[in-house]
Order: sequence, then structure tokens, then C-alpha cells
Amino acid sequence: MTLHKLAQFGLLSVGVGALLTGCFGTGKDCDTATGAGCDSGVEGDADTDSDSDSDSDSDSDGDTDAVFDAYAFAMSVVVGYDGTGITSYVGSDGSAIDSFSIITMYEEAYFDAGDDRYKCEDYYSISENGVDSLQVDGIWNGWDISLIYMGAGETPCENFDAAIWGSDTPVDQIEATAWGAGVGPMSSDHQATLKTWIEGAGYSWDDDFANFWLSYFLGLYDADTGALAGSEIGYTWVFEADENMALISGDNCIVEGLQCADISQASETPSNVVLNTGSYYLPYTSNLF
Repeated sequence: MTLHKLAQFGLLSVGVGALLTGCFGTGKDCDTATGAGCDSGVEGDADTDSDSDSDSDSDSDGDTDAVFDAYAFAMSVVVGYDGTGITSYVGSDGSAIDSFSIITMYEEAYFDAGDDRYKCEDYYSISENGVDSLQVDGIWNGWDISLIYMGAGETPCENFDAAIWGSDTPVDQIEATAWGAGVGPMSSDHQATLKTWIEGAGYSWDDDFANFWLSYFLGLYDADTGALAGSEIGYTWVFEADENMALISGDNCIVEGLQCADISQASETPSNVVLNTGSYYLPYTSNLF
């Protein structure tokens, strides 16, 4: 898998809002960089472009058909784990939440300044196909999973190049892709990289992260082995849940309102937890084809 280093924009909050309440959405109201669908979102604008011709785009050239050129992507998962496998859990508002994934697509221009106009994201439910080590030595838990688009009746990421993706949205390709996700202890090199990143952002690695993070491994199909192959691409928050898989409120970590599980002395993933992954590295979208 070829990886692209992710610029450090807003990563620590990935998925936390949906984790707490099960509030899902398309994650993109429009791509104002290309003008795709920009007047159908929450802004409520009717015509914000410069040509005042009452069309529906918000760019300066009147082009609503510009292709969203997906360059890299993030695939995060939020899953309940009860000691035997992936399961649903109960959010802080009492709602039952099935395990889910967030797929975020980035255009190359995003990495210039972290401009959200150059990204879009969709939510997918997770179906566990079985346990899989993802060819990672020492992994604690790994799964072969399928993703199913959750936005029935909503508009997914759009204006993709159908010649590449088979459609003007990435949904069919995402659902057809063989995915793997796993968690386990961090390698020393990965820990050193994340520590440098975290401390550079003004946090304390030792106080705020070291005891609460596992590594996140993303698995994609490897044609050479005919199996899923995992890469250590990010981090995993481990949040405590009770015997009913309901999130426990607490204040022992920097994620407000949630109780983090201390995994500093653990030799396996604790039972009754919610695993919330995030990426430090992004694969290129070419890995999907």
C-alpha cells in the first residue's frame, strides 16, 4: 500500500461526534472549490457566484460539472468490541449505534492549507466477515469487513470521474472493495512519529495519549498474497463501555465526556470498549483499483 502523509488538520476529533450520539450525515454539503452541488447544502444560499445569473453554482466560472479529483482517502472505523467481535453500542444519548465507518476523500489541493472545500465524506455501516490478522505480527484484533453506504435518500460524495470510479460517486467502488481493520500495540517507530506530531501540536504525549492509544491498521487486498494486508496508519482511542455496551462518561482523558480505557499495561484489547480510529497516514485512492 502506498501511503501519503496526512497534513495535521482536525484529526483528533474524527468520528467523536457521531460516536456519542449516532448523528450521521453526508459530511459534505458541497465542494465549493469545484462548485459541485453548492446550493443544496446547509448554507441555504441561492446564488453566491459572481455572475449573478441565478444559477446554482458558487464558483466564479459557472461550472457545476467539475470533477472531484479524489487523490487520497481516509477510512476510519468506530466499532463496539465486546471481547468476541464487532458489535453495536449505546451512545451517550441512549441511542443504539451500529458500528460504522467514515470514508473521507481528499483532492490534492487540500494539502496546501487544509481547506475543507477540497474534501468530502460519507458514512458506511460495517459488516464483519470474519477475524483476520491482516498479515500483521502481534496484532491484537483484526477483521475482514464490508462497508455498506448508510445515506439512503441522501446525496453521497459526487462529481467523481465515472471512467475511474464506475459512477459519479465512490459508493459502488467502496462497497466492492475488500477492507480490513485492526488494532494492536504501536511499533516503536510509529509511536515516535505520533509523539512528535502530538507534542508539536502543543499536547503532552505522556499525559494525554500514551496510555489511551493503540495503533490502527488498515487492510486492503494484496494481489501478491491474495489476502488482506494491513498497514499501521494511525491511532485508536479505546473508550470504556458498561456490560450493556453503553459508553461510560468520564474525565480521565482529553476527549470530553468519555472514559478512556488505560491500555498501558494491557496485553490484549479490553472487553466492552468502543474503538474509535483515526489516520495519520492516508493511502492514495489508486490503492482502491
